[in-house]
Amino acid sequence: MLRKSIYKQVFFILLISLPLFSLGQRNEPSISEKAVFSPDFSIIDTDSNALNLFSTLANGKTIVLDFFTTSCSSCGFYAPVIDTIYQNHGSGTGNIEFWGIDQSHNDSLVEAFKATYGVTNPCASGLQGNGANVFNLFITEFGLSGTPTYAVICPNKLIFWEVNYPPTTSGFDLYFNACIATNTETIANLTFNKITNLYPNPANSECKIDFLLSENSTGKIEIINSLGQKIIEAEIQSNSKNIDISLISLTSGMYFVKLLSGNQLLDIKKLNVLK
Repeated sequence: MLRKSIYKQVFFILLISLPLFSLGQRNEPSISEKAVFSPDFSIIDTDSNALNLFSTLANGKTIVLDFFTTSCSSCGFYAPVIDTIYQNHGSGTGNIEFWGIDQSHNDSLVEAFKATYGVTNPCASGLQGNGANVFNLFITEFGLSGTPTYAVICPNKLIFWEVNYPPTTSGFDLYFNACIATNTETIANLTFNKITNLYPNPANSECKIDFLLSENSTGKIEIINSLGQKIIEAEIQSNSKNIDISLISLTSGMYFVKLLSGNQLLDIKKLNVLK
């Protein structure tokens, strides 16, 4: 968990210091070709309130999940931003709720974390609150591998995974609007612009990149290093769904694969290269 937190902090510094590395504004939700739905789970928050996901969604609620640990420095750093968003959307009294899911600590430590960082949304501890089991569930389902990780779940159970990082006060709005605009009948009609898979990852000499672009759209793939320098660029042909990229020129290290349409960044994924 600590390793991913460090990577994310480094990534954030690069994002704000290098124009090339800017994520920019996305115009469409980046979700997979096949609609992905959340599994059900139940938690008990530190105020002893029992919360069930599917029951809450059935009441027309959209849920933001904040996966965190009390020992994660990035979790504490961004907690005030998340709480501001929570309060801006009615502090749980409207159609959007925020649930914090701790990985492995007890209620007392989670309460101390909330007090230290001004967290007011419901949080479940890893031990008494069933957070540890929820973590394991999302590790299995979505490859949850670090904290903080944010997800938005629509009333129809559609989940937007690993969104709005680093968090901004308006960064969830895209997904909230998508939840309002979609239902189970219209999900198939959504336009998806996303890197769906990188393999192998870690890679050695070659990597296949699967992606989805709007129909008849063209784009390009860029691979940048940890300094924000563009190392590889490859054009994507209209209606293509994958591309093979030679990594012969790369040395071992962490890189980022960007999917772009024109100058608009659609998605970005981490790629590890091992020689």
